[in-house]
Amino acid sequence: MQKYALYSRTPDGKPQRNQKGVNRMNITKITVKKIEGQQTLRGVASVVLDDEIKIRDIKILERENVGMSIMMPNKKVADGKYVGYA
Repeated sequence: MQKYALYSRTPDGKPQRNQKGVNRMNITKITVKKIEGQQTLRGVASVVLDDEIKIRDIKILERENVGMSIMMPNKKVADGKYVGYA
């Protein structure tokens, strides 16, 4: 079985590993859109990893007993349940 790993690159384009030999990725861009007038939703964010992978529609929430938190992207499927897709 082949293992797939995420990694970052040095400025000269070579794969870079951390001290434990585990590959890592760098966050290369963050975009946040502030949402006003909602009860718990405070904003929506997008994150780009290593200029290659983009995760969109990350919800930023503020709840009374929990404080600030995030919710990863999800969508409603045919049976009415919500399924994460990121």
